[in-house]
Amino acid sequence: LVGLVIALGYASGTPLFYGGQGVPMAWLTAIAFVALNLGLLLSHGVVSGLLDCFALGLDSDVSETQRRFVWRMLTILAGFVVAISLTGFFYLKRQQTSARADVYSDLNAIADLKVAQIVNWRRERLSDGRFLLRAPFVAEDVAALLANPGSAAARTKVFRWLNLMKDGDCYESAWLFEAAGNLRLAIPESNEAPGAVVREELAPALRANDTTMTDLHRADGNGSIHLDMLVPVFAPNAQPAAPGFTPGAPRVAPIAAILLRLDPERFLFPLIQTWPMPSASAETLLVRREGDEVVYLNELRHRHSTALALRFPVS
Repeated sequence: LVGLVIALGYASGTPLFYGGQGVPMAWLTAIAFVALNLGLLLSHGVVSGLLDCFALGLDSDVSETQRRFVWRMLTILAGFVVAISLTGFFYLKRQQTSARADVYSDLNAIADLKVAQIVNWRRERLSDGRFLLRAPFVAEDVAALLANPGSAAARTKVFRWLNLMKDGDCYESAWLFEAAGNLRLAIPESNEAPGAVVREELAPALRANDTTMTDLHRADGNGSIHLDMLVPVFAPNAQPAAPGFTPGAPRVAPIAAILLRLDPERFLFPLIQTWPMPSASAETLLVRREGDEVVYLNELRHRHSTALALRFPVS
């Protein structure tokens, strides 16, 4: 019976005595004990003997003393069966509760890790934008280009450092807009006019005093998913010394805005999808509420084409 209980523990996925001080019985050892005892029971006729004892307890010709002895032995045997079964059952429940608590602890730790990774990634991107916001050469080169749009030298200067930003692993494209919203420079080059989505993003960026980042959304034209980081560009010597508005300082309007487009497929989605330990089912979900629906923002691990497409009612 002990071997059978331990074997059933392995079969249920919760082996007995794991995680304790003692060394648990191996699965093959438990099976060997079950087979050995079954063989002994069958070879020595113990099963038939027990049945004979049971019949003896029902035989009217047996004395009362013998009958009480037989029933007492059968009761003790039944008690052992019940005790072993209950012990195995409650131990299994305790192990399952402990295993569930361990899984919850792991999930919480991984969730905190994912949040920290995404926050750090976003902070690094905003740091890139704030570098452009406060770098004196950026303001000087952009002002020179806007003052003389036909100057190849002025255009080359802006193109060089803007292309350096775009050539990293994060940014898909880089655009320079003047304060009126007209496109002055695009990397890679494009003759298409900015779509409605970009125009909606530019208006608040040209009123801001700091770098801003949009939420995940679909682009104009091809409908690809991306984030945009917008950096206002101020006239030389008019850049803010620190992020945000300075209390009491006069409002200075930007002369231009830089838009750096982020492709989430390059880093953000793979970061969310990856799981730090082997698991067949675990995954991370990034969602937001839109009205009465929950919208999935990232590509899921087990389903494709879900970003900004998979929706479920909040209810």
